[in-house]
Amino acid sequence: MKKDDQKPDIGALKKSMEYHHTAVDKIFEGYKRLKKKVLTPSHRLCAAAYNKVIADDDIDPSRSLPERLVNDFEIFGTVTPKLLRDPLVEPKVPKPLLDPLSGRQIGLPDNHTERVKFEQDYPELFAWLVGMEKNQISHLRAFNEKVRAFEQRRDFETDFLAGRYDDKFAAFMNGDLAAQSALIKNDPTLASFLKEEATQPAALPFDPERPNHTALARLAKDHPAVAERAREAMKLAAEWADLPAREAEEQFSTMVEVAKKHGWNLSDPAKGQTGERRKKDRKPMKLSKYGSAAQEAAQKEAAKKKQNG
Repeated sequence: MKKDDQKPDIGALKKSMEYHHTAVDKIFEGYKRLKKKVLTPSHRLCAAAYNKVIADDDIDPSRSLPERLVNDFEIFGTVTPKLLRDPLVEPKVPKPLLDPLSGRQIGLPDNHTERVKFEQDYPELFAWLVGMEKNQISHLRAFNEKVRAFEQRRDFETDFLAGRYDDKFAAFMNGDLAAQSALIKNDPTLASFLKEEATQPAALPFDPERPNHTALARLAKDHPAVAERAREAMKLAAEWADLPAREAEEQFSTMVEVAKKHGWNLSDPAKGQTGERRKKDRKPMKLSKYGSAAQEAAQKEAAKKKQNG
């Protein structure tokens, strides 16, 4: 048999798949933006296949494998809804613009043309000063509310990742409506956060079972190298997903060879039993007191006519 005609070593493929599954699990432990608690087996299979592809790709040796995987998953997050958490951005008061000579703060200019230039060059500071100019107290209260919401979200994420909400989170994962309602009543903000965390992400665009060709086309346009690796990973993931069936087929082929040597009659369980075996195991049909089903119907019809006659 030629080398090209030889079947892939199933044992080696399984070993590679298991290795990269373990590697990805370790990398994902430190990946805070990824919603790893709701990833499906398909997500993990595709991630392991992608990890294998970038491990074989030595184009960018300046970065570690975990860094490259996380970087590419940040890109996948732009085309895969609910895969990543929204980034936490702390609200901050813009730095003031100072006069280089006097050190005094420069406020909004009165001249319209100068205001337009100010907005173009310092958009965040411009928005802050306009808000303070129009309604100072309301602007400060709105800013303080943003700070409070940020701190609350940050604390929620910290506690969630540490496993402190696992019991409450389980209510949203297993569909316990009573527990969900109780939490919504007692702490609606936390309930909203946990409901969002329990929302399952869309399939990765290179999932072989349901590829997202629109997302892959977008990746090919904006990140061609990532798109190329994704297509390679899709082929590998499909091959890995087919391993159980191929392994069962190989085991059956081995059994058939052994059976032939011993003169045994062996049927493929995937194709059903042989006709003789089915006949042998077939149970006799149970008949009513009238005999066959046709005889029973005829007897009942005759009895009905006699009663009506």
